Amino acid sequence: MATPEHNLVQDVSTRWNSTLYMITRLLEQRWPVTATLSDISVTHKDTKYLDLKPDQWSLFEELSGAFMPFECATVFMSGQTYTTISAIPPLVKGLLRSTLSADFQSAALQAFRLTAVEQLQKRWKFETSFSDTVPITVVLAAALDPRFKRLKFLSPQEIVDVQGKIQAMAFEERREVDMQQRSSSRTTSTSDAAPKSTSGTLLDSLLDSDGDEDSPGQVEASDDENVQ
Repeated sequence: MATPEHNLVQDVSTRWNSTLYMITRLLEQRWPVTATLSDISVTHKDTKYLDLKPDQWSLFEELSGAFMPFECATVFMSGQTYTTISAIPPLVKGLLRSTLSADFQSAALQAFRLTAVEQLQKRWKFETSFSDTVPITVVLAAALDPRFKRLKFLSPQEIVDVQGKIQAMAFEERREVDMQQRSSSRTTSTSDAAPKSTSGTLLDSLLDSDGDEDSPGQVEASDDENVQ
C-alpha cells in the first residue's frame, strides 16, 4: 500500500491539537486500518462492523482541514524564543478569516464554523479592537512590532487612534525624561557648590539673638576698649 508504518495516535483531552493529530494519523493509515478491520482473523463474524462509513471518513477530512489553522496558531504561540504578545491581534483575525472562508460541505462542519467564529469573537473581542479610553496593551504592542506596523487587523479609524495614542505616549515619556534630566542637573550643581556657613545663625538661635546685634563677647571687648 506504500503507507508509512506509523502507530495510531490517541486523543488526549489535556493536550492541545491532539485531536487533530489523531485524525490526521487515522487518515494516513486509513487503508491499513480498513484492511485490518475487514480481516476475519481480527474482527470475528459475530462482531459488528467496525470500519468507518464513507461519510465519516469525509467528515474527518473536513475536520482535519478545519483544525489545521488552529494547530498552526497554537504552535506559534507556544514559542519561547520570540515575542508572541504582539502577534495575538493579527493571529486572531487570521483565524476568523480562515474559518469564515472555509468551504465546509457537511452540516457538522458548518455548525463548527459558527461556534468557532462566535467563540473567537467573544474571547478576543478587546484584543482585536482599540478604544482610546481603554487602550489594549496587545494592540499597542502589535503597532510597535515591525511585522504588524500596518495594523491590517484594525479599521482605518482605529489605526489613526492607535497611532495618535502611541505618539502621545512617546511625547509624555520624552517630557518625563527631560524633567528627570533637569532635576538631576540641578541636584549636581547644588551639591558641587561650597556650603554656606551657618555657625553664626546657629549661635544666634542658641543665644536667642536676632543675629544683627553684637554678641556678648563683642560687647565686652568694645567696653574694654572704651575704658582704656
